[in-house]
Amino acid sequence: TLKVRTGNDGTIVLTFEWAYAGREPRTYTIVYVCANIEHPETYPNILKEALKNGIDIYYERASLFSGCSYYKYLVAIASCIMPGGYVLVDDTSLIKRLVDELKAYTSLTRVNSPFLERLKTAQMSRSDYAIMLPGYGWATQPYRKE
Repeated sequence: TLKVRTGNDGTIVLTFEWAYAGREPRTYTIVYVCANIEHPETYPNILKEALKNGIDIYYERASLFSGCSYYKYLVAIASCIMPGGYVLVDDTSLIKRLVDELKAYTSLTRVNSPFLERLKTAQMSRSDYAIMLPGYGWATQPYRKE
């Protein structure tokens, strides 16, 4: 059962039971926080605390130019990923240099994903996609923290 509530601080909280195959179910929580991602110093306390305690995954499907600002925040967030956790970010040629810098600072290793490659190939073959930056929005690349 999925429970959705709005927190007093404006967050949206999703709570649900889930289990990996062969394991006992656990309660998981996803909290959506309203914040300016580019300015870690202004994050609300709930986000600062979550990052301080460590997170398992960070996913961002970047807007066209947010990748240009990765240097402002992504190292700070990726540094909070727990060992064995993942960072998934847009990895277009526009921001590849910044992602390379991120890997150097945070012990991230690129993970090959045949599923994401098939998804990207299918999306790039659409004719209405030809006018956009090649790879933009569909070059999501997983990195694993060792």
